Amino acid sequence: MSFYFQDKNWTELKSYIEKGGVVLLPLGTVEEHGPHLATGADAMIAEDTSRDIAQAWNEQIGDPPMLVLPTFWSGYSMSLMKAWPGTISVRPEIVLGALTDIVVSLTEMGFYRIVVSNNHGHHDGIIRQLVRDVADRTGVWIAVIQPAAFGAKKFAEIRKTAPGGAIHA
Repeated sequence: MSFYFQDKNWTELKSYIEKGGVVLLPLGTVEEHGPHLATGADAMIAEDTSRDIAQAWNEQIGDPPMLVLPTFWSGYSMSLMKAWPGTISVRPEIVLGALTDIVVSLTEMGFYRIVVSNNHGHHDGIIRQLVRDVADRTGVWIAVIQPAAFGAKKFAEIRKTAPGGAIHA
């Protein structure tokens, strides 16, 4: 059975709402990542980790069930990233507005367990504001995870560069 939000019809979504379902919103971007990595890497990582999280959640916890929204692939990247082809940057206020509208739409449906999976470093400030805006408007506090942080300890053990040498790409 699919755990993707977009695969459900409205009656199925109503059932998830009644069960107190968790909705996971993957957030990535499209930007340059050097000559060795696809421009969609952040969005791909967001999609893949969210799939793995939802699959594990639904198999190991299951109640309440988790749904995964389509990956939000467009985001803000600093102008430095535009030095190379491939970076699509959306103004921070537009990203914030779109994410706020998406999350508020979920709360208006009745979802109140919402998790944003941030997979792009330039989104930190936007997401902090998103959490505050949604809470002020709806009374719902959303959770934020950063999957890259899950492996930070292991990454530190195996890295081949000095700290700061592997920030991007």
